[in-house]
Amino acid sequence: MSDLQRIVLPHEGPGHRRRVALGATVRIGDLSVRVYSIHAETRIPLDKKLEQMNAVLQDLAHYPKSMPVIVLGDLNTWEANAQPRTNKLFSDAGFRTPFGSQTTFSRQILFVPLEIKLDWVWLRGLEFSSYGIDRKVELSDHWPLWVNLRMPTRKQQTVR
Repeated sequence: MSDLQRIVLPHEGPGHRRRVALGATVRIGDLSVRVYSIHAETRIPLDKKLEQMNAVLQDLAHYPKSMPVIVLGDLNTWEANAQPRTNKLFSDAGFRTPFGSQTTFSRQILFVPLEIKLDWVWLRGLEFSSYGIDRKVELSDHWPLWVNLRMPTRKQQTVR
C-alpha cells in the first residue's frame, strides 16, 4: 500500500463533526489500484453529501485515468432521490456498480421494517466476476457487501 491520503470531507455534521475518506494505492502483482473508503455524513442535505462524494472524485483526478479504481463505503443515501443522483455522479465519472438498487441496510422502526441502500461499491477499470450482499450477517444494521474481481491481464493493462 502506498500514497495514503486522508481527505477531510466538506460540510460539518452535528457538533462540528467532520467525516473523512481514505485513499490508498494498492499494488496487486504488477497492477496498481486506487482504493477509497468513504463514510458520508448522515445529517446533512443530499446536495452536501454529493459534494462529499465528489471530494473523492476530485482527489482521484490527480491519478491517471487508466488506473483502476474502487470507491466503497457508507454513503448514507437514504433520501428519496439519493440513488439516482449518486448513480449519476459516479456513472458520469466512468464508474459502475454491480449492485444496482439492492438494499444494504435494514432496521425496524416501531413495527415497520425499513430497508434502504446506504452502502456502495463503485468500480472503474475493473471487472467483477461475482458479488453479493450477505443478509445473514447481523453484527450491524448494515449488511456486508462483497465483490470478486477479475484482474486484468498484462495486455489489457497496456491497452487502457
